[in-house]
Amino acid sequence: MVYCQFFKTSYLNVTQPILKGNDKDSFMIYICVEGELSLSANGMEETLKTGETILLPASISNYEINAKNAKLLEVYV
Repeated sequence: MVYCQFFKTSYLNVTQPILKGNDKDSFMIYICVEGELSLSANGMEETLKTGETILLPASISNYEINAKNAKLLEVYV
């Protein structure tokens, strides 16, 4: 979606669970722009609704995004 030397933004349409790995050595920011989702990592789970944002530290290497119909922006450096 947007890429420059300072950050990259991607658009994710989540219709089923996604297992993600952070191999970028960067924090990850997720902004829920539509719907509702849960994000699970290291035995913890957070729910995001439309308009909410979560920041995952670079130390979290594997996580799962679970939603039936949600749209997200993913931002990292």
